[in-house]
Amino acid sequence: MAPTRYSSVLDPSEYGEGNTHGLLDSIQIRIGNKDDRADLGSISAIKDWQNHVDPTIGFYAGTLHRRMHLIHLAIPDCIPERLFITAYATEFSMLSDDFFENAEHTKAIESRDGAIVGLNASDTMPVNSNKDMQSERAKGIKKLQSWLISEMMAIDPERAMLIVKVWTEYLKEGSCLRVEDYNVADYVEYRLVNVGGKFWEASIKFGTGITIPDHEKQISDDICRDAWIAMALINDLYSWEKEFRVATELKLTGTFNVIWIIMREQGVDVEAAKQVCISMIKEYIQRLQLGLKKLEEKGESSADLFLLIEGVKSTVWGGALWSMGCPRYNSSAKFNEQQLEWLANGIPDHLQRNLRRVPLTISKVQRT
Repeated sequence: MAPTRYSSVLDPSEYGEGNTHGLLDSIQIRIGNKDDRADLGSISAIKDWQNHVDPTIGFYAGTLHRRMHLIHLAIPDCIPERLFITAYATEFSMLSDDFFENAEHTKAIESRDGAIVGLNASDTMPVNSNKDMQSERAKGIKKLQSWLISEMMAIDPERAMLIVKVWTEYLKEGSCLRVEDYNVADYVEYRLVNVGGKFWEASIKFGTGITIPDHEKQISDDICRDAWIAMALINDLYSWEKEFRVATELKLTGTFNVIWIIMREQGVDVEAAKQVCISMIKEYIQRLQLGLKKLEEKGESSADLFLLIEGVKSTVWGGALWSMGCPRYNSSAKFNEQQLEWLANGIPDHLQRNLRRVPLTISKVQRT
């Protein structure tokens, strides 16, 4: 078994005051060694988005956490030289997802694939007069995505292509906002794609520089399946208040969250639906732990499979811990002073030097 390289075990006293719902009982969580490059990556993505897509997003709540960046918890053994771009890519994915979800809700665009963010889409697609602004912003997203891919390819072409493939497949899948079409079982299967599990798996491989041998790919797929379902349900549990608030503001009939589906399917209230969701999470975590135990008993896994498994565990449990205290899902959570300074005034020049291998040379979006 390969040693863990860039992280340490997090003391449970550092978990904070969020409600763990018993999901972290007896769980050992690792955290990446302190390194500002994760915050720098996320805030660079936000500032680039403000400059080239939407100047109005303000202090965007994505991967940042005042004490524990999502990447430090989800990929604690990320190679330090890849922290910046891995955090940037994750922040960019959240920004894009939020943009297209909002645009679809408000009918500003027809679909993600039709919004020219596809990797083979045209930069000169004609726009509808009622959708000019969103289409122009979508072009900015595509240009940022092209730069991001070039940057990752300059670091590790083979593993960068894994992320490109995931993005392409995700866009082909599109989104489905008709929550009425889903029962719990169908929803769980859909979320295997929609939750971004494949994105996280590709990000772990890119961030840690690992490759799974062909003879171990089925093993990793089986383990990842239970992990990504658990992660999807954890995400639904902790994002419920935010998503319900948005659905209410937009006067939607429902929100694409398992809690809503359980309420409708079982005729129960929110708190009862949350308890069902927690039980489901624990079931998938138990299945994941059983699979890991069986693999450990065999004692024949490669060093890279070991690192992938460590990464998958971190993405599930580290992601849960992050969700409990991040500004994205918790209205009372705040950014730290350094994050606020960088978000408000930009990253100082001396910190930006040498962060990017490929220059970003696209025009800024006009403020309206």
